[in-house]
Amino acid sequence: MDDGSAETQALIGSSRKDVRSHLNGRRNTATEFKVYKRRWFILFVLCLLNGSNAMAWLTFAPVADQTAQYLQVSLNLVNWLSLVYVVVAIFVSLITTWVLDTLGLRFSLILGSWLNMLGAILRVIGMLSSIPERAMFPIVMGGQTLCAFAQPLVIFAPTKLAALWFPDHQRATANMLASMANTVGLLLANIFSPMILKYTNTLFMLDFAGVCGAVAIVFGVLGAFLLGLYVDKCKKFTEVTKINMSLTSLGASVFAVVSQLSDQKFVIGAVCAWFGFFGYSVYPIAMELGVECSYPVGEATSSGLIFVSG
Repeated sequence: MDDGSAETQALIGSSRKDVRSHLNGRRNTATEFKVYKRRWFILFVLCLLNGSNAMAWLTFAPVADQTAQYLQVSLNLVNWLSLVYVVVAIFVSLITTWVLDTLGLRFSLILGSWLNMLGAILRVIGMLSSIPERAMFPIVMGGQTLCAFAQPLVIFAPTKLAALWFPDHQRATANMLASMANTVGLLLANIFSPMILKYTNTLFMLDFAGVCGAVAIVFGVLGAFLLGLYVDKCKKFTEVTKINMSLTSLGASVFAVVSQLSDQKFVIGAVCAWFGFFGYSVYPIAMELGVECSYPVGEATSSGLIFVSG
């Protein structure tokens, strides 16, 4: 009789008390994985990658008119500097999930870092005044495309990093920090691009829209931080996701109504804060929930499918 059959017979012939004692003993002897302090450094590196990649995504969007004038192209072509991220993500996301789950986190982050760096260098070269005008936009678009290829590699990585490097009680927090770095990068791009060009918006609606976007992101980061700490302690992923999704839907419905009213700046700002606090904050929690529900499927696969479907 093999060991499995012997164990089964022993359990069948034992009392409930003996069975309970046996199972508790097996739990107590379960393997405890060692964690390393350098996990926080690796998390910091991933946050930098996510933030810088997001800044590259929206560098030109807040100053689209000035970009079109400098590069001597139309606004439609300038818009493609942002849309290329979406197009590339649709085609390479499935490949990226395979790379993360098969070749590993280290390879993916190194590849993403190189693509991000080379893309940023090309963007700088394309904006130099010594470059012929006809070549400026193609070079910038080439750099932007390289950054777009780097996006799935770094934006799918938070759940993988949290699962490999962090204990159970810190995974939601680690996932939150790495995921929200992307949102912070979007915020910084909207702040620094106009500042660098010394650009002052004279149109009220555009200026107020930027303020509302900043408010939503700030409250989203705050909500994600608080929610990550809470979920790490209570492990109520499903309950938190359901509640946040419901409150996010409510905020979107209210925004659809109040945005049609005139002279309601405070109300619109408050609704944007509400939407950001509950909408953005649920993103890392939902990613972690997707990993838990899809186990034993790889973390990158579940995150990638959620990202592409959105």
